[in-house]
Amino acid sequence: MRTHVEVALGWAERVVDANERVRALGSIVVLWADADRAAAIRYVQNSPTLTPAQRATLLEDVGSERGPL
Repeated sequence: MRTHVEVALGWAERVVDANERVRALGSIVVLWADADRAAAIRYVQNSPTLTPAQRATLLEDVGSERGPL
């Protein structure tokens, strides 16, 4: 069974407009980070749908600079 996060990410990754896609992914990742920060960061770091600039923005949004996982 897929988790809510997997379903939400799958939906967001299919958004055609790049800006809307990143906005949707960002919302999901920030909420996910509250529950499992390490997993959210791993997703952002490894997502093939994100550019390096988008990754940097999302990592900043989840606060990956706050220290070790």
